[in-house]
Amino acid sequence: MKHDIELVKKAIKGDAQAFEQLLFKEEQMLYYKALSYVGRKEDALDVIQETTCKAFLAIKDLRNPEYFSTWLFRILIRECYQLLEETRSNDSVR
Repeated sequence: MKHDIELVKKAIKGDAQAFEQLLFKEEQMLYYKALSYVGRKEDALDVIQETTCKAFLAIKDLRNPEYFSTWLFRILIRECYQLLEETRSNDSVR
C-alpha cells in the first residue's frame, strides 16, 4: 500500500509511467465496475478510456494520494452515468 501511495505521489507530479502502473493495478476492477453499470463490453471500454483521460488530466489536483482508487472510481461512475444519459437521450429522439 505504501508503494502505491508513492506511485500516486509520482503521478501527481506528472510521472506518466507511475500513472500507467496505477491504472494496471485497477484495470480489472474498472472494467467490471463499468460493465456492471453500462452492460456492454464496448461501452465499458469507452467509459474506461474517458475515465483514464480525465483522471490523467486531473490527477495533479488530487489532494489525498491514499484515496486514489476512490477518486478514480468516482470518475468512472460519473462517466458511466453520462454514457447512460446520452444513450437514453438518443433513444428518446428516435
